[in-house]
Amino acid sequence: MDPKKKGRWLVAAVLVAAGWFLPSLATSPSPAPQKREFDIVAHKYAYEPSIIQVNQGDEVHIRFSSKDVMHGFYLEGYDIDAVAEPGKTDIQFRHPSQTVLFTQAKEIVFKADRRGKFRYRCSFTCGYMHPFMLGVLLVQPNFLFGQAMGLMIGIFLAGFVLAWPSKPLPAKAEGVVV
Repeated sequence: MDPKKKGRWLVAAVLVAAGWFLPSLATSPSPAPQKREFDIVAHKYAYEPSIIQVNQGDEVHIRFSSKDVMHGFYLEGYDIDAVAEPGKTDIQFRHPSQTVLFTQAKEIVFKADRRGKFRYRCSFTCGYMHPFMLGVLLVQPNFLFGQAMGLMIGIFLAGFVLAWPSKPLPAKAEGVVV
């Protein structure tokens, strides 16, 4: 391989790698873990709030209730399932991978130890729009967005480096009439 081409490929690889790794180094460290409390109210066919944000390491307390009919709360990635009846303050709670039996509880408590985006959904059939009853738990910091953007920029710059002509373009002849 021609040394010039080899050098271009090396520069392109460095640009892609830098685009992938630099955004994760540039983000600030996450704050100290805290106790975070949320009241999530289920009603046909939504959760309020539908999006909750916490930091990795936070202790999350969710008071879950229902306005109209029996609703469920299954948090993907955290093995949490709860059921709330309308008008009642206590919920039925379990970890589905550990037991099929529900126990009575006042709130859902867990440590947000994994960062990312986790969906919560209704785990008790509550009507015809039940499959669309979703919410989202965002556990920060989420480096994936920054890394994806950096990777796209790195690939774009690498393509630019590889596509740039290696030989200078011929100069236009001056004074020649065509």
